[in-house]
Amino acid sequence: MTYRPTAFMNTDYGAWADHPEPAAPDRIAATGKRISPPVTPSQPGDQYSRIRMGCQALIINPQGLVLLVNSDRREGWSLPGGTARDDELPHLAATRAVRAETGLDLHFSDALIVDITPHPYEPRGVDHVFTAQVTARTAATATIPARALAEVGEIAWVEPDSIPDRCTEERTRRIWSALLRLTDPFAPVYHVDGRPIGV
Repeated sequence: MTYRPTAFMNTDYGAWADHPEPAAPDRIAATGKRISPPVTPSQPGDQYSRIRMGCQALIINPQGLVLLVNSDRREGWSLPGGTARDDELPHLAATRAVRAETGLDLHFSDALIVDITPHPYEPRGVDHVFTAQVTARTAATATIPARALAEVGEIAWVEPDSIPDRCTEERTRRIWSALLRLTDPFAPVYHVDGRPIGV
């Protein structure tokens, strides 16, 4: 029999223990709940910082134009998207946020890049950038839903070279890094402040 360490709470001793994999399903079945590690809440001055899970989408039409959103909430132009809720996976949050801002009902899978916004920003951001290449017919349906008009002032399809004219330097780096990943699958995935690690 092959054993693989599986961490779960040993409630008899109040400690973490390694158990054989076969024991875990029994444990779950007996309690009716999956046992997860305890989570230490973030407090001011704590070593654990709060995390904002950002979910954005690089949406490209057949002409190679990129869809940008001018949102009051994000103070300027950026990729469409938003922040994941506590119980939401990033790719599903991207679908919800893109639909809310642009009316496009798109589905995402693997992220092109992951970009960390470091301190001194609070909370620290972890932005997942997904992608979708849409048809001309789908692109033509992009419009700001009525309920988003208070936050989203404008959406536009723009040439990649004109992105710096609309976006901040950090957002431009993030978008260009995601565009690079479309053409080069070996390009860096993990970024900090829009820059690949070590650059």
